[in-house]
Amino acid sequence: MLKIINLSKSFGENKVLNNINLEIKKGEVIAVIGPSGTGKSTLLRCINFLEEAEKGCLKFGELNIDLSSAHKKDILSIRKRTAMVFQNYNLFKNKTAIQNVMEPLITVKKVSKDRAKETALENLKKVGLEDKKDCYPCKLSGGQQQRVAIARALAVEPEIILMDEPTSALDPELVGEVLDVIRNLAKTQITMIIVTHEMNFAKDVADRIIFMENGSIVEISNSKELFNENKNSRINKFIKQVK
Repeated sequence: MLKIINLSKSFGENKVLNNINLEIKKGEVIAVIGPSGTGKSTLLRCINFLEEAEKGCLKFGELNIDLSSAHKKDILSIRKRTAMVFQNYNLFKNKTAIQNVMEPLITVKKVSKDRAKETALENLKKVGLEDKKDCYPCKLSGGQQQRVAIARALAVEPEIILMDEPTSALDPELVGEVLDVIRNLAKTQITMIIVTHEMNFAKDVADRIIFMENGSIVEISNSKELFNENKNSRINKFIKQVK
């Protein structure tokens, strides 16, 4: 479904991603873990062209894109097939929950207002926020705002959802409600790549787990192999520290 080949990215002299190679199959849930500052979020942003990679290739279905020289049309094609859930929600403060979910449907997908409203309500139901549809972000908790952001991502029917540490900005007592929503999504065979520090969540939900360090993929394995049978002392140390 999605294949990343030799993706590299630097900020000045700092090499953030170094020849990343990764293939994601349809319906897979991939968790990306590793220490802070190792390029996990940058990887997601390069996939969605929020950051421009200096080298590499992205194969997405019939698309074959050189990441260093992608045309505007290629970038738009990728963005129409993906959706991003950010750490800090990125909701419009002057729009209600339902209007936030409607926005990309109207502006990007060119859906009619009535159809966008119907779709937005359906997706707010999926995240348990139908009763908060007319609330502005300032009247919602952090967990509720993030759930609206997830509903917004779902509404555009992406082929892949990219989640960049979706619980990192939340108070501890609000983390569970967002993770429960993502767990339920995982059961529906939606393809997701999730950068997370929630180890138990990654263990329960992910089909495969990627451990990154110093801009490189150190290991890709299933939950059992990484958490229970791993012989890499660095990975074991990291897991014990963040549990």
